[in-house]
Amino acid sequence: MSGNYVIIAGASIENLGAESMTCIAAQMAEKMIPGCNIVLASTDRRGISSKIKFEVKSYSFPTITRWGRKGLAGHVFRYKTGGIYNEKYEKILEQTRLIIDISGYSFTTKFSTGNMYSYLNRIYTAKRLGIPYYIFPQSFGPIDHMDWPDIFLIGILSRWLFRYPVCVCARESCGYELMRKYCGKNLKYKPDMVLLYSQEIAYQSLRKDAQNEEKNLYFAEKNVACVPNEKILNKTGNGKIYVEVLKKMISKLLRNGYKVWIVAHCKLDLPLCNILLDMFKEENIDFVDCTESGGRDFDKLLPHMDFLICSRYHAIVHSYRKGKGVLALGWESKYKELLEIMKQERFLVDCQKEIDGTAVMKKLALLERTYKEEQRKIKTELKHIRRLYGECI
Repeated sequence: MSGNYVIIAGASIENLGAESMTCIAAQMAEKMIPGCNIVLASTDRRGISSKIKFEVKSYSFPTITRWGRKGLAGHVFRYKTGGIYNEKYEKILEQTRLIIDISGYSFTTKFSTGNMYSYLNRIYTAKRLGIPYYIFPQSFGPIDHMDWPDIFLIGILSRWLFRYPVCVCARESCGYELMRKYCGKNLKYKPDMVLLYSQEIAYQSLRKDAQNEEKNLYFAEKNVACVPNEKILNKTGNGKIYVEVLKKMISKLLRNGYKVWIVAHCKLDLPLCNILLDMFKEENIDFVDCTESGGRDFDKLLPHMDFLICSRYHAIVHSYRKGKGVLALGWESKYKELLEIMKQERFLVDCQKEIDGTAVMKKLALLERTYKEEQRKIKTELKHIRRLYGECI
């Protein structure tokens, strides 16, 4: 095979977690195929093309191709994805040496079956062209609420195709159990790839604006960052009490002499950040929008924090990478599993359940008293996890 392309599927800078995964995948690609030409297959092609140094293509691979697609699978993918044709993409695929998939949440019915067919079509394309395919740690499932034709077709295609990748890495035990019926020995349980990656994340290698002047941040003697998540407002029935609990915690921290930082980890969270800022107009609060220049700003912030209050999953991961304790307000199983492997489960608040404001304040008080001890525990546990599981694959 001629050419030297590596495709990173599921790449994005929509939030700092996606950006970190994209950066790590690019660094791993360079390690696996030195001097490769990286192409990002993104769901947000138009939104990121002007900001990224690499070529950006559509998340969906072509299904109408010059090399032809015969048999049931080819017909299914053409029908289910709308018959996509892209001559330039085909040329890239024919010269691709490796595909790395970092899709996050794609093989699930939480969004659409069309997305699942698009996911499987990438593996099918790699299999037809003999391109090595790596699925880096990501979430799988749940799979339910499908019509019977999709249950049949996705089941058949999955049992055939998921045995092709060099590795399929599930980052939660529930996803690992789901994928056991589709995969063979290529299935691995791996915690989050950003957590496992031991090197510094080279954000400057991804963004065109990486050399722009960084923000000047002025820290107090005592600092706590709050990273909210609008999904708790939209995906749970506890949005109102969630905002009230954040308000109570921020008020308590201010009374205790902390400078509080409101941090946007994803553009979708900006309205919620503004709500919190409006509540404390006259207080010692700063706002940092890390979505503008990416993860480098969050990494610059972290060393100065005593601890954090986080509802974004990868804000917790980034904090643990720097040895920082977190009071985590989560809403999916991945939060619980992350805190369990880091031995930090007593600082988890499950926002899918009824939020007990009194219990949350007790957790805050506990972390305020013990954050230095928790920092030591986190650093020790992080070393242990990396020794146990290795890196991304």
